[in-house]
Amino acid sequence: MNEQTVKKPWKLFGKLNIIDVLVIVAILAAGVLLSTRMLKKTGVTASAQHIRVQYYGFEDIKNYVPENLHAGDPITQYQTGVNMGNLVDFSYAPAYEQVYDPQRGEMVDVPIMGESFVWLTVECYGQLGSNGMTIEDTTFVIGGNYYLNVGPTRAGYQITSFELID
Repeated sequence: MNEQTVKKPWKLFGKLNIIDVLVIVAILAAGVLLSTRMLKKTGVTASAQHIRVQYYGFEDIKNYVPENLHAGDPITQYQTGVNMGNLVDFSYAPAYEQVYDPQRGEMVDVPIMGESFVWLTVECYGQLGSNGMTIEDTTFVIGGNYYLNVGPTRAGYQITSFELID
């Protein structure tokens, strides 16, 4: 029998076989999956809400941190790299701890040298819901402690409030 006329069962048609089709389908599926993940990673969707977030520095923040903050600085969450928006405003004050003074019989403020209390106001885009604020598939909650890169600095901050803008 002529070799060209013998039909091979794994051939779908012509020179394309079943394995070739499966490889093409797998490549197309991977491309679709990758493109949807990349679109999600931008964090801004058509339904994104403009949100104002207040943060308070929860750890010992050295004085050089607020000295290096500037309005407009981009903010990312250190552990996940999630884009948390931009710094709109900030304030700081000398840090202190309260200690009991037995001579006065009351609590007194004792300055902590080289450290500051820091408050941040940030604007970002995400979804505000009953469970908190969601950006790039990550949910952030009031009272949650997060390490943030703010411009050239990194420190620990706690979310104190969310406010919907617009």
